[in-house]
Amino acid sequence: MKSPFANIKRYEEEYFYRNPKTDKMEAFPSLMTDAASMDLTVIIPAYNEKDRLPKMLDECVEFLEARRRESEFSYEIIVVDDGSRDNTTEVYCTVALTFAHCKSITSLS
Repeated sequence: MKSPFANIKRYEEEYFYRNPKTDKMEAFPSLMTDAASMDLTVIIPAYNEKDRLPKMLDECVEFLEARRRESEFSYEIIVVDDGSRDNTTEVYCTVALTFAHCKSITSLS
């Protein structure tokens, strides 16, 4: 019997993200075995966004922090950089040091 699910090949580096606070690669939690630890995950695709990213993150975090103060609400922000040539990841990692809830993924391609 044929499976109804696509057979998707995952590369080893897709299981990890770069923690901007430690500059180390850390494993993503498993959707299958780990309990949910966040109420909301904001995923931001970024390609050559070094100039736009800091202001957008400021506005995003301001909104999410206001919501978090109103109720028990947890969130994380993941920026996915798909091979930017303008130092988007470096800019993001610098800005993210001021925010407690940020993660980064950079494509190695």
